[in-house]
Amino acid sequence: MTPADAIASLDAQLRQSGEDITLRRVFTGSAPVDVVCRARVNRVDNSNSASGPKVALYEVFLSPTEINAAGWPGDRVVEPVTIDQRIPRENGPDRVLMRGENARTIIQCDPKFIGSTLVRINLRVSG
Repeated sequence: MTPADAIASLDAQLRQSGEDITLRRVFTGSAPVDVVCRARVNRVDNSNSASGPKVALYEVFLSPTEINAAGWPGDRVVEPVTIDQRIPRENGPDRVLMRGENARTIIQCDPKFIGSTLVRINLRVSG
């Protein structure tokens, strides 16, 4: 399977069974940069987590298609600059807005590559 085939297959699946989310990069002192992406969102059962109030956890799977098309996040970069800027940052300046609720924190990001081509982004978000 080529990278283009993998992305096309994921895009088709997301069109059929996904929902729109917003990926937001927040910069101190300036407006955030948003991109609307089609994603698959699954709530994670966290009943075995530490005692206390339970925080909602979600797995979010998205394609790089909308990110690439929008040129997200533009020419403003976040440290370290050696890391692909299209990949959302954990516990950092990036957030996920979904289902009409508050921005959620990205606690885990697992980008998938075929060769050197980004073909999928798996996130775990909380909040």
